[in-house]
Amino acid sequence: MENFQSQRQIRQKEIEEIFDGFSELAKKLCFYDWMYINDLYPNDILEIRRLLEIGDRIQIDSFFLHHYETNLNSYKCKLIDLNPIRENIIIEIFEGINSKLYYLAIPAMISQIEGITEEKTGIRFFGTSKGNTKLKKYVDTNNLKYFNKFLAHPVDTIWEYSRNQNHEIPSGLNRHDIVHGSSIDYGSRINCYKYLSLFLFISVNINDLKQNK
Repeated sequence: MENFQSQRQIRQKEIEEIFDGFSELAKKLCFYDWMYINDLYPNDILEIRRLLEIGDRIQIDSFFLHHYETNLNSYKCKLIDLNPIRENIIIEIFEGINSKLYYLAIPAMISQIEGITEEKTGIRFFGTSKGNTKLKKYVDTNNLKYFNKFLAHPVDTIWEYSRNQNHEIPSGLNRHDIVHGSSIDYGSRINCYKYLSLFLFISVNINDLKQNK
């Protein structure tokens, strides 16, 4: 029995180390503005790790562009399944993406990200307070277990999309610059897919962020 318990503890530690590694990968990808990684295959993870090691932003973005475009239709279906009352909006967002109308698709996704998060948590996604995201305190109180730690990274730090505006240097990813009209060149393919990654992150993972495990 003692030997069995020892083996079980070793196995548990190995599992936790695997999830800790995945959590670290997720955090690093947040620096590149990619938030949804739930559906990556083991080979994808190995490739992403390689690209992160050399810090190749162009190749990281290229990897995810291909990944998201390959799965675009399934992502549309997933988002509709998870947000059925928003079906008409989601359909038009994806029509915009397919038609390369990124200037229209991005603000629509921003509004849905805000609305879904407030609906589920009572907090708007992009809200910040005293140098933290408003969702950080909310998530911290839910004591996420090791296997869900990777879910917290898009909300435990103020990333590019939610930081305060720098009016002198408008950003194509900053929510405030886009919504308040400061940015006039945000409508790129890469920015659109990065916001899609955020839209997917919130729709798929928000319930796991708000439940005690």
